[in-house]
Amino acid sequence: MPTRSVWLLFSVLVPLLLQAACVAPGPTSTSAPTPTPVLPPPVTVDLEGKTDASGVLLEEVVVASSDGRAQMTLKKGTLVLDEQGQPAKSISCIPYVPAESRDGVVMGLAYEFRWFRGALEEEEAKINPAAKIIIKYDPPPANPRIDPNRPDIAGWWAEGAKWVKRPLTQPVDLTTRTITTWQGKGCPILVVIFWYLNIVPPVS
Repeated sequence: MPTRSVWLLFSVLVPLLLQAACVAPGPTSTSAPTPTPVLPPPVTVDLEGKTDASGVLLEEVVVASSDGRAQMTLKKGTLVLDEQGQPAKSISCIPYVPAESRDGVVMGLAYEFRWFRGALEEEEAKINPAAKIIIKYDPPPANPRIDPNRPDIAGWWAEGAKWVKRPLTQPVDLTTRTITTWQGKGCPILVVIFWYLNIVPPVS
């Protein structure tokens, strides 16, 4: 009978259609994974011929990162000693991909200015008077937890495995988006950070 044939066909097709509708669709996203930032190469400035026998600079020395976003300036007459208390042979600027922070938003790359080879806890390396370090940063992302007009500079505290607040030597230039600190002994890895509004920035 035609009616019976239609019913049989209906009873077979409906379960199949329902089963097909309940199958979870496969992945449809075509977005690529976030690429790992390409680090600019380190820069090393040779101090040979730029210091006297005691390690005092005979001329101003500027050490700038290869991406142009971090710079250390040492004035003529500055004493630069390595971890053995001897005249430093060179100063390097080394960029890093920074660790994220639970206390704020980390901006851009991190930079280390190094004129010694030993561990920070054991070295006698120093720069006297302290050298000026300037880091340029990009505008921060929109985030209600930060004040976009209050960037800060932080150093990596290895023992606590976190970023800690560093002293600023002059007001942040919000027009050029540059931030300045000074360093005279054991320079840590530095980064620009926007602390969350509801926390007290950690200090080493």
